Amino acid sequence: MWDVGGTLGRQFFVAGFLPAFLFLTAVNIVLVPHGSGPRDLNDFEALVVATTFFLLASTLLGLLLLILNTPIIKLYENGIIISRWLKRGNIRRHEQLYPALLARRAAYRKAVEEDVQTEDAIAKLEAVHEKIERTTHGVKELPVEVQNIMPTALGNAFAVMEEYAYERYGMDAMVYWPRLVSILPEAQRSQIADLKTTVDFLLNLSLLSFLFGLAAVAAVAWKLSIVESAIGLVAIAGGYVLYRMAVGASVEMGEAVMSSFDLCRRALLKEFGLPEPTSLLAERKAWRLLASFIRRGEDFYFPINIDIEDDRALAQQELNRHVHNLHLLKQQASLFAAGETPLHLLNQLEYEEKQIEEIRIKRYDCKKAS
Repeated sequence: MWDVGGTLGRQFFVAGFLPAFLFLTAVNIVLVPHGSGPRDLNDFEALVVATTFFLLASTLLGLLLLILNTPIIKLYENGIIISRWLKRGNIRRHEQLYPALLARRAAYRKAVEEDVQTEDAIAKLEAVHEKIERTTHGVKELPVEVQNIMPTALGNAFAVMEEYAYERYGMDAMVYWPRLVSILPEAQRSQIADLKTTVDFLLNLSLLSFLFGLAAVAAVAWKLSIVESAIGLVAIAGGYVLYRMAVGASVEMGEAVMSSFDLCRRALLKEFGLPEPTSLLAERKAWRLLASFIRRGEDFYFPINIDIEDDRALAQQELNRHVHNLHLLKQQASLFAAGETPLHLLNQLEYEEKQIEEIRIKRYDCKKAS
């Protein structure tokens, strides 16, 4: 159970009550006619009643915001009536960024499956990654898989977060996150909870700012006053600014969540009583099988003998690591004129080339033996 006085209490006050209080205060000051209700501050009883009603209304609206947390996030993820137009724009951006990456990944995997030299495939894949990183300045705003693209920046921030664990480790984030969060260190769990509360606060305040702004602009129709209209336009602009701040907070939260998968996923395997895989290939197989077991409950999904063909997988991973290092070293060497490459860099190049050749010989010998 959530600690009512702790995490849930902070979440309610910051993400629920505070936006509701600010919203109702603005409505009372700007939109409520000055002649409606008791205004005599000397009437203590009337003041207490009005204050009590105001706080109660703020509390109820804050609770409603918490109850509607998921629908509000979905609302901002999908962009309402302009969702198709927004998604088409994001798909066009995706087509400029990722088709070459997907093609190079497919070429690399084909080379691995056919057990041929992968140096050329790795070099081309590295080049595509470097081009994307230069274009995006290292900030991943869209998921790699086109089916995961969402209409809005907020939706894509969450999509990138959810895609990360599966793309790297074969982990379905929707299945594993509720289980992983229960074993995270307290400091890391608190950090993520605080960031989530910040996102909720900004989204709720953004939504209420939009509603207040629309109501203020609509007041012109029956009040014939441009003051409310100007305030409403400012509120609508403020709602968008708050939304963009929520996107930034979501990206920061995503980094914390993704690092949790990086650092703590092996501990989760131990909680399920599974041995630590000896290769990334075996680990991906284990996570996918375990997710199927969790969702469906059939015992034949439970991961057993996940280390089959690990020797080959480990050799391939080791080869890829040395090929990657060689590629980076060659890039460094290209910065020097002919004959001026430092000796230590030449020695590193020679070492990586020797390691690659030794792994190839071992793989060839194993292949002949089998």
